[in-house]
Amino acid sequence: MKTNQRRLVLFWLGSLPLVAAVWFGCSDDASPTGPGLTTQPPIETIDTIPPATVNALAAKSPGVRSLGLQWVAPGDNGWFGTAASYDIRYSTSPINADNWAEALMVSRTPMPIEGGRIQKCSAISLEPATKYYFAMKASDESSNVSDISNVANGITAQERMPPSEITDLAISELGDGTFLLTWTALGDDGVLGRASKYDVRCYPFGIVSEENWGLCTPVTNTLLPTAPGEPESLIVDVEYPERNYSFGIKVGDEVTNWSYVSNPALAPGTESYLWTYPQLVQQGEEMTIVFRAPGNDWVEVELYYLMGACGLGEVTLFSGSPSAGIYTITYDFYDPKTDTYQEPNWYQVSICISGERQELNRVQFLE
Repeated sequence: MKTNQRRLVLFWLGSLPLVAAVWFGCSDDASPTGPGLTTQPPIETIDTIPPATVNALAAKSPGVRSLGLQWVAPGDNGWFGTAASYDIRYSTSPINADNWAEALMVSRTPMPIEGGRIQKCSAISLEPATKYYFAMKASDESSNVSDISNVANGITAQERMPPSEITDLAISELGDGTFLLTWTALGDDGVLGRASKYDVRCYPFGIVSEENWGLCTPVTNTLLPTAPGEPESLIVDVEYPERNYSFGIKVGDEVTNWSYVSNPALAPGTESYLWTYPQLVQQGEEMTIVFRAPGNDWVEVELYYLMGACGLGEVTLFSGSPSAGIYTITYDFYDPKTDTYQEPNWYQVSICISGERQELNRVQFLE
């Protein structure tokens, strides 16, 4: 029960009394009150309004492995205020409410900004030349979640950077017509990343090159590239062991961009002892000489300016008794002792085995 009482209170000011009427009140809960004053319990409100549904999500600015996303930020309550978080998802199939949970989440989503402002982010680590679909939801601090947004889509760019070409392709003979190719693995983009495939080809009529690549015979292989810098090897067989063969390799990425053809690896046939390339050597370039040693024989490989007797060449490129196999020499026509190049002219490369000339190739050295 609540009661109020009015009392007269007498105050003295000097010798004159003053009279005032003062209200004193009390309440059932003993809380102090006054005229027209009451104590109300706090009102507890529950937030049930979710952020607005994004309806202008767009995918743009395609990169090789990324797509830019843009939308108008929703608010906390509808379009007012600032939402608490975003859930942005992507898939290679259109996204809807039924498959929302199966879509992948975009990493590094930004914090929401004030509703009504344009906001952007990027979806990364995507595959090149691939169509992706995007959708998003927004949440507030009370865990109210918006409906799924409109579905945007975009296509990532085609990758343009090919792997680097192999420059250390080498060959060794395992038997008549059977050879071991070795080289160092390179990357997907230049020297970065891991490549996806190799295309190995051989040519029995000269040196494998970009110009005759389409005429070369593919070598069947299931070799997958290893990490860049790791050694690679492949055993190959040729149809006619007596012939000379040249091998080359291209490296491919996943889209597929192909590298330039590698340096050639030469396999002299069983009826051949010498192979020299190129036939025209520019100043500063190296001439490559591949020769076959029969084993336990004295072998000399020499360079002639003017023809002379075997063993009397102007430059001895190799001499010794190597075991049977295929060997490679490089020569650049430069004399470090005099710091000069040899005279431009036609030269002959000869191989002598136990004093008998087996083969002699002609090359031209140009300034």
